[in-house]
Amino acid sequence: MSAHERKIDQAGRQNTLGLSLTKLESILDKLEKESDGESIRRDDARWPFRQPSIGVTLIHPGGSQVDVHMACRNLSRGGAGLLHSTFLYNGTRCIFSLPHHERGMVTVEGEVVRCQHREGMIHEIGVRFDAPIDLRAFTNPNPLSQLFSAERVDASTLEGTLLYVDPSEEDRDVLTSCLKDTGVYVVPATTAKEGLDLAKKGVDMIIAEFALDDMSGAEFVVQLRSENISKPVLFLTHDMSDRVTNAVNRRMAQAMIRKPIVEETLFAALAEFLHPSVGTDAPGSRVVDPQLVEALKPEFARCARQIDTAVRNNKPMEAISSCHVLQQIASLVGLSRMSENIAVVLVGLSETMEIEPVADDLRFIIEECRRAA
Repeated sequence: MSAHERKIDQAGRQNTLGLSLTKLESILDKLEKESDGESIRRDDARWPFRQPSIGVTLIHPGGSQVDVHMACRNLSRGGAGLLHSTFLYNGTRCIFSLPHHERGMVTVEGEVVRCQHREGMIHEIGVRFDAPIDLRAFTNPNPLSQLFSAERVDASTLEGTLLYVDPSEEDRDVLTSCLKDTGVYVVPATTAKEGLDLAKKGVDMIIAEFALDDMSGAEFVVQLRSENISKPVLFLTHDMSDRVTNAVNRRMAQAMIRKPIVEETLFAALAEFLHPSVGTDAPGSRVVDPQLVEALKPEFARCARQIDTAVRNNKPMEAISSCHVLQQIASLVGLSRMSENIAVVLVGLSETMEIEPVADDLRFIIEECRRAA
């Protein structure tokens, strides 16, 4: 560690560059603009992850160790791009503290594989992680953004059973044609009712048009979750109205793909969410005691009443307390999707301590509770 690095670190600045957030944003905007014309194709997509201060322990090739805070530019499942005040040698070991949405700060290890001087004292550091991370657990991207962690997917590696619900025969044929060279078996359905019946038989992933003939995509998802069908759901639609964007923003679906289908986007989405299982939709094939489920039904009703009261009376702390209890109950009976929905709401409540931004999500959870009861 040089005297220069030590001075910056001990000065208590957010990062080794000593940049304000406004200046950092300006530099990152400039770097993004410069890279717009790049035609590099990577296996792992880089997602924006603008953080002014990421804790990093550097272990230099000589064995010396230092704790610093760096600004972060982007993140992928395989690595990170950071901004640092000095040059780092390839092979320098890095131990990160990254903010996980459910587990708090998580330690991730890797090593420097690239160091480029950008301007002045700014160096961009490329780090490769020792093992891939679950990118969505750290970044929580907007489902409307069509961001997927794989930039390049080998179609032959895709396999599993995909339920595709769409009243358009032409669109069903297009999707099936796109997947002809994969190991994905497409189960087609024309209505939500038909899709629900097929989903009960066991599938690995569900893609649905939002504008179904017998109900909306949002209502279809509610029906799926009320039947404890927890497989990932994506909307594939031309409809860009508020009702669609609101449903996706409320995390009723894991993501949305815009029609017409772009093959590369479809493959990336499937690689992200298609996880073949062996004949069951129960999370982790967990066997849940039916007597336990029956015994806990009154607790679902009680939690629903408590959360409803907290929403109506604008009591965020009471909502947080009830959501924590409900999350534990949902986990006990295998309702992993409900547990995940609650986790997202708890993040929002804890950050703002306001009911209004997550009111719709809380009402959705209340409805899930009532169905479970």
